[in-house]
Amino acid sequence: MIRPRSVAIVTGLICLACLGGWIWLYSLIQFQESGELPVPGLTEAVEVLRDGRGIPYLFAANTRDVYIAQGFITAQHRLFQLEVYRRLLEGRLAEVLGETALGSDRRQRILNPAGHARAHWQRLEPADRIALQAYVDGVNAYVEHYGHEHHLEFRLLGMEAEPWEPEDLLAIAHFVASTQSQSFTSAAVMQRIVDRIGISNARILFPHLGALEPEPVSTHAGASIDAAGDGDSSELGTQPSGPGFGSNAWALAPSRATGGAAVLGNDPHLDARTLPGIWHPIGLYTPERRAIGAAVPGLPGLLVGRNESVAFGVTNAYGDTQDLYLEVLDPDDPTRYLDGERSLRLVIREERIRVADAAAPDGYRDEILRVRETRRGPIVSDLPAMAATGHLMSLRWTAAEPEATGSRLGFDRLWQADSVSQLLEAARDIGLLTLHVVYAADTGEIGSQATGRIPVRARGDSSLPRRVDGADDWVGWIPPQWMPGERDPAVGWVAAANHDTRPAYFPFQYSEFFAPGYRYRRLVELLDRDVPLSPAEQWRIMLDRRNLQAERLTPGFVAAADRLLATGRGGETLGRARGLLAAWDFEDRADRPESLIYQHAYRELSRRIMVDVLGEGLTRAYLSHTYLWKERLDDILSAGDRTPWRGPDAPSPDAVFESALMAALDTLAAEHGNDVDRWRWGDAHRIRFTSPIRPEGWGRDFLGGGEHPYDGSGETLLRAAHGWHGSFDVQLHDSLRFRADMGDNEAVQASLAGGVVGRQFHRHFRDGLSAWLSGEAETWWFSEEQVRANARRSARLVPVESP
Repeated sequence: MIRPRSVAIVTGLICLACLGGWIWLYSLIQFQESGELPVPGLTEAVEVLRDGRGIPYLFAANTRDVYIAQGFITAQHRLFQLEVYRRLLEGRLAEVLGETALGSDRRQRILNPAGHARAHWQRLEPADRIALQAYVDGVNAYVEHYGHEHHLEFRLLGMEAEPWEPEDLLAIAHFVASTQSQSFTSAAVMQRIVDRIGISNARILFPHLGALEPEPVSTHAGASIDAAGDGDSSELGTQPSGPGFGSNAWALAPSRATGGAAVLGNDPHLDARTLPGIWHPIGLYTPERRAIGAAVPGLPGLLVGRNESVAFGVTNAYGDTQDLYLEVLDPDDPTRYLDGERSLRLVIREERIRVADAAAPDGYRDEILRVRETRRGPIVSDLPAMAATGHLMSLRWTAAEPEATGSRLGFDRLWQADSVSQLLEAARDIGLLTLHVVYAADTGEIGSQATGRIPVRARGDSSLPRRVDGADDWVGWIPPQWMPGERDPAVGWVAAANHDTRPAYFPFQYSEFFAPGYRYRRLVELLDRDVPLSPAEQWRIMLDRRNLQAERLTPGFVAAADRLLATGRGGETLGRARGLLAAWDFEDRADRPESLIYQHAYRELSRRIMVDVLGEGLTRAYLSHTYLWKERLDDILSAGDRTPWRGPDAPSPDAVFESALMAALDTLAAEHGNDVDRWRWGDAHRIRFTSPIRPEGWGRDFLGGGEHPYDGSGETLLRAAHGWHGSFDVQLHDSLRFRADMGDNEAVQASLAGGVVGRQFHRHFRDGLSAWLSGEAETWWFSEEQVRANARRSARLVPVESP
């Protein structure tokens, strides 16, 4: 018989053990948020106030000190995230993650953003060096003097924080630039299509190819185009991202807003499913200016935000900064290549990749990667994902060109602009990143400006790899004043949604790779109204679920259902699905079945219209580049014509609509049951937020943010894009929602898909998710009075006196 006293003792011991464990864990996830913190490098003390969401507001005596403080506070919050970024872009993830990260490491070693950043650092002007150096001094102050409170994640993964160099920060910007353009992987896919169906048929899919003559091609020794033609090239189409990075940004003139002042809205579309997310909210205050917004961890200043004079947001402009070249090895010497009439020696760059391996004697093994380079750039066909093309191809990229990257950063000065003119000057100095900067000013001015350096190409177009002939195809750069942009348009609004923003008769080849225009056209419908928009209506723009692509193509599925039913080829499931689609309001709602039916049917349709011509492997690669094909294929499908590239024996578009719809319904019945009314888009279209220390397996949802049904799709303003193969899980989404009314000098509205602090179990690790999922607008303070009134914690970063 167990005595009650024994039970009480045992229970008490268990409680004490749990309490002790929690106290120990709590001590590992906390950092000093109050009192004084010595920080080397500061000239004067910096006050740090944090609100109830953990957002830090930094009050410094000068710009250099505010950058040191920004680096220090970012390291406090996101040091582990910074370290992951550095290892990712340097190709050092395999040191921790082993074989699973080896593909990523190989890619980064070949593309070499870290090497380009080191060269770029040498060219920067002193003012830009000061900004990066001050930020990195703040990071290093935390790394070197606050090791006792470094993130728990370092201990769990056996990592140590290392000191930073300013080139490491610049490499983050170069890595961002590498994700902005998909032109080199899309060009590789297009080359395979030309190899498969010929240039004349390819011009039907890609009308802009009409100006190009087909290039003679050569292949790897021992490889043939036919052999590579139907291989598994799924990876080729999914680098760097299947759905296509993007964003929405818009600005209203005072006449278009009920408050009578200019308004900016911005929601960048990125993959922020790994907590705490990509953006770091922060306030920067000096005697000259005050600003609130979101920064990219590792980069000084703000990329989205506002100060007293201007508000600014960004989208990806998709300027074409990358060209592929069809290289030919010297038949007499494979260590050389032909450059017109010359035979030149390949540059061989040897990269040693350290790979965690439990079977190795010391827990690591080394892989030696030999990177081959021509005078244009690295041989990217050595990447496994590119080898399926069968061609020997090099990559030329503006990030490696001194004239393109220039001597100014530009993005570090956006938050300091005191006028539209200063903002545009900073934007035009951004040579590395191809952005659309959209702005609204306290003067009522609104507009947009594309950034980056885009090469002027002698042959005009770069959609296909170019044959090497010894000449330099890049003959200059599009002048910054010619880059696409608008200033105070008469309609009273401006918008950017990754669409083609080139004005009529634009004299340069800018890009042929843009998002379908559905999101932009929906913005036009919402912004171009007869009555001014209220703040609530402005916020709802970012939550809009109407799918204009579905509105365009759904009648084709309804007509297909009618034909099938009229000839007795359909049953009750088809009849009910037809009724739902015919009555659909084209809102992509997680709690309704229509989007589930449409998305399955559209996926089947796009595959079936291509697979009999391209084969499974190439179709998979082609469809993974949604920006490459989607709107053009929609044009073909809407026209209903039998297109010659599919051949005389191919099924008619009507027959493809019918077979696609029936295949989709069969799949849905197998996965979701026979009751169509119980199907839900949110059962397939879900978003999962994970912890970086446990992205999969047991405990994933406990450590992360859980899995949630989610509205929207790839073509709605509430962006929630899925990959084109496999599940419909959300990959790309509105990582941040930001609205700044220039008539409101107290606060901005925002919502963050994650949290402010990147420390597992911290109270601000994921506390923004609830409001983000519900579509609620939160308040980020702007005025000093409101910051102080709403501060929950106060700290001082103080200078360290010299000995």
